[in-house]
Amino acid sequence: MGEGEPLWLDEDREWALALQAYEASLCNGCGQPLSQTTGEHPAEFESDIPDESTGCTALRAGMADYADHPKRESLKFRLIQKTSPNP
Repeated sequence: MGEGEPLWLDEDREWALALQAYEASLCNGCGQPLSQTTGEHPAEFESDIPDESTGCTALRAGMADYADHPKRESLKFRLIQKTSPNP
């Protein structure tokens, strides 16, 4: 990027605004479109059997070790992959 060139082109802004509008159209709880989950005649949904995320399990275990840390909310945890996914 040269000096004086804009960080965001018009097309970049259009894509960013489109993404923002799309995300605003989703339920922040379940992620489904609000047009399908609210209103006078919303669609019916049911919960599927959950999958276990081994990443989330590992993060929660690591976080539990620091539950009493005075700056607990400021700590950033990361995952280190120990094995390859099963085929």
